[in-house]
Amino acid sequence: MLEISDLKEQLIQAAINNDLNEVRNIAKKSQQVDFAEVLGELNERLILRIFRMLNKEDETDIFSYLKPEIQEFIIRSFSSKEVEEIVKDLYSDDLVDLIDELPATIVKKVLRAASPKIRAEINNILKYEEDTAGGIMTVNFIEIKEKDSIEKTIKYVREIHEEFETIDTLFVLDDYGHLKGFVELKDLIFNSPKTKIKEIMETRLLYVNSTADQEEVANMFKRYDVTSIPVVDDSNKMIGIITVDDIVDVIEKETSEDMNKMAGIKHDDQNYFDLSIFKMFKSRTLWLVLLLVLGTITQILTMVFYNLYLGDVTSLPVTSKAYIGIVLLAPMAIVIAGVIGLYGSQSATIMMRALTLREVKKKTIKTFLMKEFITTMLVALILIVVNIVRLLIVYVVQVGEINTIVWELIGVSSITILISILVAGIIATLAPIIAKALKIDPANATGPFITLVIDIITISVFFGIGLAFF
Repeated sequence: MLEISDLKEQLIQAAINNDLNEVRNIAKKSQQVDFAEVLGELNERLILRIFRMLNKEDETDIFSYLKPEIQEFIIRSFSSKEVEEIVKDLYSDDLVDLIDELPATIVKKVLRAASPKIRAEINNILKYEEDTAGGIMTVNFIEIKEKDSIEKTIKYVREIHEEFETIDTLFVLDDYGHLKGFVELKDLIFNSPKTKIKEIMETRLLYVNSTADQEEVANMFKRYDVTSIPVVDDSNKMIGIITVDDIVDVIEKETSEDMNKMAGIKHDDQNYFDLSIFKMFKSRTLWLVLLLVLGTITQILTMVFYNLYLGDVTSLPVTSKAYIGIVLLAPMAIVIAGVIGLYGSQSATIMMRALTLREVKKKTIKTFLMKEFITTMLVALILIVVNIVRLLIVYVVQVGEINTIVWELIGVSSITILISILVAGIIATLAPIIAKALKIDPANATGPFITLVIDIITISVFFGIGLAFF
């Protein structure tokens, strides 16, 4: 198997030389997903040149693995006839995924190129919610009859197998489309040609309703260790199948969603580099602001327990370092450390997801860090504003006035938020990259160790700046 770097080098050279046979040979001996990845890294002129050199079979298969923006570019650049050649061999579920990602004008071009049969299949899938069994199924499956012999069935499969995504499992339906059983392809090979399908079919049925949640379907695949599951409608008629390659995408999506929720990030399926800075900022700010605001309760409780343990600490001189350190700074440090720690977890989670999905490469690290820096500055600005408002309210209640010390405290906390969140973002973003470069599992670099380091830095910065002010 060719390495990605070697594949890219060979492909570029073949394209520059206009060597059609070499391009097709490279496509034959490389994995299609790797070929698609390399193609996506080339300039637009080379993408079109190479794609037009591919034979029709490889062209369609590789197209389904391309990033949405590359697919859109190809469809936009190709003639209607060329688009038709791609669309006619794509499976219905891949076409639905394509349509979901394209702008309306390009969708029209795709649908015009599709045959009436394909358009009907697409409509059958699009009527279901995206995250249901009906939304992720393919309507391409092989239907056989229980009264037929193995010999007749094999002949039938040979004639039509190229039209279907999977032929490992054949589904036995009655005259009304109800699922009666299924037969594995190997069962046809190892039984007598004269044997009836009814005699060898498996009648212990495993199926899912079209409205079932995709997470429920994923759990069924894991529990029963199958490669495909039939989908039935409310009248129990079979309307499609879900294959294991479809469910892998679902599991990946659900895992990413769970990771983001744990880190307080609004989930988004888009590639990191397709997300706007505003969208990134928006997805991360809500929980940080909530934690900062609700952390005020922790700050007040800390003050209450200080009084219970140490007596009335508020009786200390307001300008004394003991009062400033115990009454004003220490309770605030807990809140700020918690917020900065959460931001570090968010940055680490985003980087982990990007590494897992192979979105981060050497040439994109600079772009990644720049987007993180700008996002961090925007988040810091919002947190500083919210922090100023909440501290003004707290100290009006606690001290009874807004004096010079209060403004100095606000200054200390604001500077700490700015410095600490920048440092936390850099550490949490770079740690997984460095770990991967050192052949260490990046997950180990985003655990308690990073949280501990960020806490130490935040507390040190906070009290260090406090000493400078007081």
